[in-house]
Amino acid sequence: MKRTAIFLVISVFLFSCKKEKTSTIVGNWVEEANYTASTSGANTWEPASRFPFHISFTGEGEYSSYNDVPAGHGTYQYNPATNDLQLMPAGSPVVYNNKVSLLNEDYVILDYYSNGVMEKRTKFRKQ
Repeated sequence: MKRTAIFLVISVFLFSCKKEKTSTIVGNWVEEANYTASTSGANTWEPASRFPFHISFTGEGEYSSYNDVPAGHGTYQYNPATNDLQLMPAGSPVVYNNKVSLLNEDYVILDYYSNGVMEKRTKFRKQ
């Protein structure tokens, strides 16, 4: 009886623990919409242009991007704890600071900041 009780407790513990699925920024993403301010003061999502921006992140910390032509490549650093995403274009001292405001299996929303002010919000869909 004691063995059965121990077996049941261990079984319940093992089967009740689910592994959480963590989303990753690694992959290919295509621009779907941009968040813009209108003259009325209402912010809305506008569809991407005819030539949407594409960006790919590798597991080795590199990125590449294009729309209708190559748009750049370099390295990136992503901190999931703070949601900070820094893009460092190859051959440039510039660092683009972004915040990841949403990341799941299907979408990522990147907020671009300059001098501490959000200038652009872009929604990407995973390809």
